[in-house]
Amino acid sequence: MKGHKFFITAITTTAILSGCANTQSEIISENNSVIKYESRCGKHEYTKEENLADSINDMLLSTKAPRYPIKAARNGIQGYTKLEFDVSADGKPININVIEAYPSGIFNSAAIESFSGWRYKPKASSCHSIQLDFKMG
Repeated sequence: MKGHKFFITAITTTAILSGCANTQSEIISENNSVIKYESRCGKHEYTKEENLADSINDMLLSTKAPRYPIKAARNGIQGYTKLEFDVSADGKPININVIEAYPSGIFNSAAIESFSGWRYKPKASSCHSIQLDFKMG
């Protein structure tokens, strides 16, 4: 790991949907090591138009960079984890749910642990998504 630079980026897209209740995910598809999990919000694809309608980016106050998993770094593995979440009235991400990962399970824990420490402006809102990319450079 010495001498390696790690880049973790967040790509945020959002959608406000009703009926976000279940936080337990089951695998719904697996294609070329991309695992898609059941979305508790009932949707996997979030469009640019929806992002423009309700920008969670404007609410972001602070972030916490994820730790690059040691096993992934040693093996030169890169990937991403896409999460969906709600924001509590005090600005904390809650009901964090993995909806897509590549490769399967490598970055999920690091993404959830880090994202739990992010903070938004205090205002409850539902069913947003974010993608955390893990890249070596």
